[in-house]
Amino acid sequence: MSFDFKKSVKKGAKITPKKIRSKYRLRLMNRLAESQETVSELAKSVGLRMPHASAEIKRMRDEKLVSSDLEIGSRGAKIRLTEEGIKVLQMDEWYKAEEALPIPKDNDKICVLYREGTDILFAFLQQPEEMLILVPDRLPDSKGNEGVSWNWAKLNHSDLRWFDLNEKTISMEEPEILDPQNIESYGDNNQIIGIARGKLIQGENVVSISTGEWFGQPDFRSNSLLPENIYHRGLWSLGTCHQLSPIIKPKDAIVAIMDDNLYKSMLLRIAKKNALLIGDLRGVSSVESVYPLDVLDYWIEIAHPRISNQEKRKRLVALKEKISTKKRIKTSDSTWRKFRKDWNDVIFDKEAFSKEMETRGLGKNAVESIVQWSVSLDNNLQLVVDLTEKISSETMLKLSFCDKLRLLIMKENDIFFKNFDMLKVDKKRSLPWLEFVTKRGEILPLKLIEDGYKESPLGENVNKNINPWNLLGLKIESDFVSEEFEEEYLSVIMSSISQYPLGDESWANQMEARYPLAAWIASPDNGRWPRWQRLRERIDPEWLALLNLDFLPIEKLVEISDEAPDSVLNMFSDKLKIKLREDSDIFLRTRPIMESRKASRGVSWIAAQFLSNAPWLSENTYVDMLEWSIDAWLRNPPKKSLDAIKGVYWLFTKENNNLIEIDELMYKIKNKNKKLDDMNEVKIWSNMLDMVLDNKKLDGDEIRMIVEKMPSDWWAVESQNILLRGIRSEDGFKWILKENVPWCSTILRPKGEEIDVPLLSAKKHPGCDFTIISEIERIVNNSTSESIMDLYDSINNSINQISPTSGRTHELVGWLAQPIEKWPYFSNDELLNGNIEITERILKKVSGYDYDYQESGK
Repeated sequence: MSFDFKKSVKKGAKITPKKIRSKYRLRLMNRLAESQETVSELAKSVGLRMPHASAEIKRMRDEKLVSSDLEIGSRGAKIRLTEEGIKVLQMDEWYKAEEALPIPKDNDKICVLYREGTDILFAFLQQPEEMLILVPDRLPDSKGNEGVSWNWAKLNHSDLRWFDLNEKTISMEEPEILDPQNIESYGDNNQIIGIARGKLIQGENVVSISTGEWFGQPDFRSNSLLPENIYHRGLWSLGTCHQLSPIIKPKDAIVAIMDDNLYKSMLLRIAKKNALLIGDLRGVSSVESVYPLDVLDYWIEIAHPRISNQEKRKRLVALKEKISTKKRIKTSDSTWRKFRKDWNDVIFDKEAFSKEMETRGLGKNAVESIVQWSVSLDNNLQLVVDLTEKISSETMLKLSFCDKLRLLIMKENDIFFKNFDMLKVDKKRSLPWLEFVTKRGEILPLKLIEDGYKESPLGENVNKNINPWNLLGLKIESDFVSEEFEEEYLSVIMSSISQYPLGDESWANQMEARYPLAAWIASPDNGRWPRWQRLRERIDPEWLALLNLDFLPIEKLVEISDEAPDSVLNMFSDKLKIKLREDSDIFLRTRPIMESRKASRGVSWIAAQFLSNAPWLSENTYVDMLEWSIDAWLRNPPKKSLDAIKGVYWLFTKENNNLIEIDELMYKIKNKNKKLDDMNEVKIWSNMLDMVLDNKKLDGDEIRMIVEKMPSDWWAVESQNILLRGIRSEDGFKWILKENVPWCSTILRPKGEEIDVPLLSAKKHPGCDFTIISEIERIVNNSTSESIMDLYDSINNSINQISPTSGRTHELVGWLAQPIEKWPYFSNDELLNGNIEITERILKKVSGYDYDYQESGK
C-alpha cells in the first residue's frame, strides 16, 4: 500500500530542504513510498546486491527512517517508511523543488525536477487531468516539436503535494488558476507548485531533458503505448489510457478480476455489443432470459458423472421432452430434483436463445453447463462471461483456449489465465478508471468508454408552437417559447393529437420526413426512443417530456438528461425516484462511465438523483456515491438540489457519528461551487449558511429564496431576525408582511433547541423573545398575513395568561406560546386541522414559551 503524503503533513508546515545524497538510499525510499516490500524485493528493484541492500536498510532502520512488520531478521518481513522517513523524503523533494524556479505563467506547463532510472519527480502548476504524462527526450524549441521524441510516464498518485516556494511551507490547496489572457494575472507572483512522483513506462527509452525545464504536452497523438495490431484492431472498444492515445480495441481476451457489482455491470455494458453475455446481468438487462435446450446436453454430463452414457442419453431425452412439450413425461426422480435445484423455473427453447443469459439464481452445474455450451457454439458471436460460480478446472481450461472469448470476469485469478491481459479495480481512483495490466507486466490507468455515449447535448433548442405540457395536462414552470406553424403543418399536428392519442407507428413513420413534430406526438411509447435518435436535431428538447422512461433503455438516460431542459428533468426526477426505490439495481445500469470531474450537465443530474435516493439504494453503492456522485453532482448542480443535499448529509451521518466532522465535510461541499445561479438550491443553501454561521446580511431577494426553497426547520434559528427586518420596512422586505410564512412554527421554539440540519449541528435556537410583540403591534392594523396575526395573538394571549383562541393557520397554533404544562389532550382532528409545520411542532410537544420574559416581570 502506498503512502498518502497529504495526510502526513499539516497546512503551513515548514520543511527544511535537504538532499538525500546516496543514490541507492533514494531509490530504496522511492520504492518504499510506493509500497511495502521485503529486502530481496527491494534489492532486485533498485539493482543492488542483497548484502548491500540489507546493510543500507539496517542503516536506515538505525536512523528510524524505516521499520518492518515483523521482528528484525525475520524472513519475509515487509519494510515500510516511518513518519520520519516520509519527512526525509519530503525534505529531498523540497530541495529539488527549487529546480523549478522561475515559475512560468502558463498553467499547463510541467517540469522534471529529478530523474533516476525509470523514476521521475514532476512539478505541476495545476492538477493534471491524466495519470499519464508525455515527457520529451529534449526540450521542444520555438519552431515546434520536429525531431522531438515523446515518452510515456505514469504518476504514482493522482493527488499532488503542494509547495509554496515563497513562504517555504506546505500548502494543502491547489493555487488559483490564472487566466493567461488577462493582463492582471501577470502581476501575481504565484510560487506554488505541485509535486508528484512517476515512472517511465518504457524505461529503456532515453530521456535527456534537463531538470528544471518546463514543457507543455503535445497537441497531436503521440506514439501508442501498446502494440497497434494487438490492442487497437479488435471488434469492441474498451477504453483509453490517455486522451492522446488511441482507444483500446483488444483483439485478444481480457480477464477482469473484481467482485463489485457496479464495476462488473459497467464492464458488461461496454463489452456486450455483438456478443453473447453470460453472468449476473442485474446492471445490464431486465428482460427474462431464454436458454437453449441443447445446454442440457452438457448439464447432464456434469449432474450425473457416474452413470453410463446410455442411461444419460435416456434421461436427457425424457427431460427435454418433458420441458419442451409440457406433457406428463416420466423422468428419473434424481435427475428431476437436480434439474429443479439448478435451473429453477427458467425458460428453454429448441431454436432461439437470448444473447444475454442471466446466471443469478442458477446452480453451479447450470452455470458450468452454459459456459461449456457457449464455448462449443459454432457462430460468430464473441463471448463475454461473468463467472458467478466456481467451475471445474476442465471447463476453465476450455475457456482459456476459446478463441471467441472477449471478456472474462471472475473474483480471483486462475492459473489458466495468468498470461492474459487483466483489468483490476483502481484503488487510487473511482470509476470509470480501472487498472490495466498487460501481458508484459505494464500497469496502466484505463478509463472505460461506453460506445455511443455523448458527453454534450446535441443541437440547439428550436422553438415550436405546441406545448408538450398542455398535451400532458400539466402546469409546469418552463421557459419554452412556441412559434407559429404554417397552416398545413399545424393541421397535421392537430390530427396527430386528436386521432392518435395512443400512438400509431405506421402513420408516424409516414409523417416523419415532412412533419417531424407530428410524427413524434403520434409515436407509441415503445417507438419514441428510436424516433428521438432520428429527430433529436429537428425538434425542441422540451418535447422529451413525452418520452416514457419505462420504454427507454435505462443506460441511455445519461444521454437524454444531457439534452433535456430543466422542466423535463424535474419530471424525470419523480419517475426515476420511483424506479430507484423499486429496483436499486437501476443504479448499476444508469451510473455513467466517466470521471466525476468531467461530468456534463446530464451526468451531474444523474448523480443528484443517486444522492437524493441514497437511503433506498444498496449499501455497496455508498462508497461510490461518496467518492464519485458528490463530486459529479457539484460540477453542474441542478437547480433543484435540495434532496441531494439531504442525501449527502444522510450518507455522511451513515458513515460517521461525529457531528463536528460531518459539519466539516458539509462545509467543504458548501464552498465547492460558488458561481451558481441565484435560483440554484445549492447557492440558496450556501447563502443560508453564510447568514446563520457568519452573520452575513443578505438582501430581500436572497432571504426570499431561503424562505421559499429551504425547509423551515433549516432557517428557523434566524426566523425572528428575518421577520424584524420586514417589520422595520427594510428595502426589499415588504413581501414578508403579506406572505404566509410559517412564523409560528419557526419562532415559537424553546431556547437552546438543537438543530439537526446540515452544517448547523453546533447552533442552538435562540428561543422566542416575547418582546417582539411591541414590534408586531406597529403593523397589525395593516394588511398583514394570517401567520403574523397568529404569532401576535399567540404571544399576546400567553403574556396576558389567556387561553389560546383558534388560529387562522392552524386551530391549535396558540398553544405553541403556552407553557407545556398547560397543554391539554388534542384529538387527531384538531392536530391535523391546519398548517403541517404547526402540526409537527405540536406532535413533538415543544413550547416556545418565553420563561425569561415571565421572570423579568414585564
